[in-house]
Amino acid sequence: MLTAALLGIVIGGPVCPVQSAANISCNLRTLQLDRVCGYNLKASESLKKPKGAWNSANFGEFPWTAAILGKSGNDEFHICDGSLIHPQVILTVASCAKNLSPGRHYIRVGATDPKLQQINEPQDRVIDHIIVNQNFIEKTMENNVALLWFHNPINISADNADLVCLPTTNQEFDDKKCQISILDRNSEDVSDETDDAEETDNEIHSSKPDAKKFDLSIKKVELEIVGKKKCDLKFAKSTICAKSPARLHVCEAKIGSSIVCQHANDPTRWVHAGSVAFKCDDPYEKRADPYINIAKSSLWIKNQLSELRKKGELRE
Repeated sequence: MLTAALLGIVIGGPVCPVQSAANISCNLRTLQLDRVCGYNLKASESLKKPKGAWNSANFGEFPWTAAILGKSGNDEFHICDGSLIHPQVILTVASCAKNLSPGRHYIRVGATDPKLQQINEPQDRVIDHIIVNQNFIEKTMENNVALLWFHNPINISADNADLVCLPTTNQEFDDKKCQISILDRNSEDVSDETDDAEETDNEIHSSKPDAKKFDLSIKKVELEIVGKKKCDLKFAKSTICAKSPARLHVCEAKIGSSIVCQHANDPTRWVHAGSVAFKCDDPYEKRADPYINIAKSSLWIKNQLSELRKKGELRE
C-alpha cells in the first residue's frame, strides 16, 4: 500500500536517462510491462444496440473507457474521462488530473445501457494516487498526461472491462481506422457541469460509493488522422490531428476521452492514440481538431508503471 507521503498528487519525473547508452536496457525493461491488451467484445458476441442509435457502441466494444466522477451531497457529477491501461491505473490528461483529489474523486469502468439487459455491473474505484507529468506545459499542452492509481484492481475478466494498448514511442497512425468513444450523458440524476460544483467534506471512502449510478452508455464516432497543418500549429509538437464528418458528436466528448486506432499487427486490437484536451469553440464548423498525442508520452507512462511495480503497488 502507498505510504501516507505518497497519498497525494505527485509530479512524476523520468525514470530512464534521457541521453544515455543505458536507455536501451531501460527501455526494454519498461516494455516488459506490456500485457495482452486492446481486445474488445466482438460485435457478434455483444448485445444488440437500441433501435435508432446509429452511433451507440455495442456492449463491451470500448471496455477500457472510464468516467472520472465526483460527488456533491448525494449527486454525482461527471468531471472528465480516461482509459484503463492496467487493472489499477487510468490514463487521462494532466489538465484534468491537476484538479482531482485522492480519496475524494473516483473512477467508473464498465459500459452499461439502461435499455439493454445488463451482464456485468460497472466497477467503481476511489483514486488513491495521482501522478502528473512534471513537464506538463498548459500553454502548449505538451506532456499533457497523468495516471490515476487505485489499490483495488478492476476485474478485467468482465465483458465490459479490459485494457487498451499503449502506443510505441513516436508511433504514427496515418491511414489507420480510428474511433473516439464518448460517454453518453443520458442520466437525469447526473450533472455534467463541473466548473461550479460544490463537494461536501464527507466524500468517498470506499471502493463502491453510495450514489445513483451514472450510466456508462457509450457512443462512438470514426475519425481520420490527418496532417498537423490542418490543426492549430501552436500545439503541433504535442498533438495529433483528426477529423470526422460527425464533428458535432465528437465535440460532446469530455476532456480525457480516448481516441483508439487499430493495432499495427492485429486489426482486432486497439491502441490509445490520442486524448481529448480541447473544447470545441464551434461544434458546427467542419474542420479537424487537435488531440493529445499519447505516443509522445508513451515512454513516460511506461516508466511510471515500472516505478509503481518496483514499489509493489501493481498487482500482476
